[in-house]
Amino acid sequence: MLGLETRPSVMGTLTGKASYTGQFNGGGGLFDESGDFVRDGREAQGNITLDINFTDQMVSADLEGELDGATDFVGSVASMEIDGNGYSGALLTECESGITCTSNSMLSGNFFGPAAEEAAGHIDFDVTISVDADGEERRYLGVSAFAAGDAFEHADLSPGGGSGPPPLLPAPPGS
Repeated sequence: MLGLETRPSVMGTLTGKASYTGQFNGGGGLFDESGDFVRDGREAQGNITLDINFTDQMVSADLEGELDGATDFVGSVASMEIDGNGYSGALLTECESGITCTSNSMLSGNFFGPAAEEAAGHIDFDVTISVDADGEERRYLGVSAFAAGDAFEHADLSPGGGSGPPPLLPAPPGS
């Protein structure tokens, strides 16, 4: 990710709640039940929503998309504590009807901008996909990057309160 991370000292001064929406996109490979490589170039892509409680310093995430280029899934991280300007947690997945997914996936990210106006990070996918009808099992290993922007609701994200993000430059003397 490129950009200026939010200073950790600023994170503790932010209050309120915010919802960030964005997308994730990446790729990986499929492996069969014995661990043999099947094919690469399989995409993992979709939408991500991060709900942030700056007052409690907690983040939750919801994902909806496609794994391995063929399997629809939803994912969630119920609760991640903000540490400095970052967060991480185990991603739980549920796949479409007739397919069972077991996840050892992780989501990690950081806040960006002077007052945490954006978030970005990566998802390390490790999902075992079992097709219930025929018992076929495959493992998807991959990584996706995500970026999400603000859609603030009742958030006061300026350090120490106020009506908006802090100015990028100090006000001139006498203003």
